[in-house]
Amino acid sequence: MKRALLLLDLQVDFLARDGRLPIAVEQVDPLLLAVRTAVNHASRKHEPVINIGNEFRSTDFVSNVLRRFATMQRSVGSRWDPRASKGASGYFSKASGDAFSNPDLDPHLRSLGVATIVLCGVYASECVLKTARGALIRGYKVQILAPAVGDSSARARTRAIGKLRGMGAQVITDY
Repeated sequence: MKRALLLLDLQVDFLARDGRLPIAVEQVDPLLLAVRTAVNHASRKHEPVINIGNEFRSTDFVSNVLRRFATMQRSVGSRWDPRASKGASGYFSKASGDAFSNPDLDPHLRSLGVATIVLCGVYASECVLKTARGALIRGYKVQILAPAVGDSSARARTRAIGKLRGMGAQVITDY
């Protein structure tokens, strides 16, 4: 059973202290370390590592206001955070929480023979949760690399991990 590591939204607006919608500052460094470790392990095992990023359209005014205009297409904040590891198996943009909203992601994973996806990234209560749900609906086994997910607070992160576990995702602590 082939695994793929999906790196969700490791973008400047979510990880930089001065980003438009940063996760809890105390979560950033441990998350980046856990992601770096996971990417190194996946690469050694020849498992695909795929980057997925938000690229919200400027025409989505109400949603952009609620997101403080974070990760809008072609903005500085939508760029991959330079401290974050990158995968070599593709980049897929999305304009909603679920990475599978990009119609090219599922066929790409299937072409690679992926049966299990491991999720890392932000926000655990939004994009990680919605992507996990999208993967489960499509028949993938889902693993959440707990040290490599972040949210607005420790409480929000813990609550989201509980929801992920409850919906059928396996929560793991190392890759």
